[in-house]
Amino acid sequence: LSKIAEASGGKYYTARSSIELAQALKTVTKEVAEPTPGEIVLPEKKKKGNLLATPEGGHMVFATKEIFKNLIDGKDDLVYWFYPGDEAVYAFEGEKIATIDRVQIPIFEAKGYNVKEVEVSVSTTSATEGFTPIGTLKPKNMVFANPYQEFKFNPLQARYMKFKLLSAFGGGGIKLYEFRVFGE
Repeated sequence: LSKIAEASGGKYYTARSSIELAQALKTVTKEVAEPTPGEIVLPEKKKKGNLLATPEGGHMVFATKEIFKNLIDGKDDLVYWFYPGDEAVYAFEGEKIATIDRVQIPIFEAKGYNVKEVEVSVSTTSATEGFTPIGTLKPKNMVFANPYQEFKFNPLQARYMKFKLLSAFGGGGIKLYEFRVFGE
């Protein structure tokens, strides 16, 4: 191990006891190389989670029902009742434009109240107009190892996203858990 540390420019510390380990941990520091003048240093790309989630700055702009806000809270809680025709418009952090490329909708158990079709549209200009359809998402009424069924599309820009519920597998009311949106 000492040879690996030397070859990679690191230092090797022994810790045969808890006392030696504590001493070694106190002496270990992170060395950061300063960029040389004129060198371009790119910031690390932050891996983003669900861009629509409230912990990421997403928020509901308006909806036919207040409970739509619970579909972006980052929790997998069951939210109900919705009906065909109910819709919500969400915005990304600071109502800034985001590049998105996929949407996820979970199905945790095969039930008649699961959403069968969701129309998804985006707008870069307004929360009330200028929406372009991404498509109609049609989750399978099945449980998979990963319950979040993913719908991919070519990357596109959006400031606002509209989700309009079209139908349930059982034909009546709809229960949902969470909407997830990913991209940059």
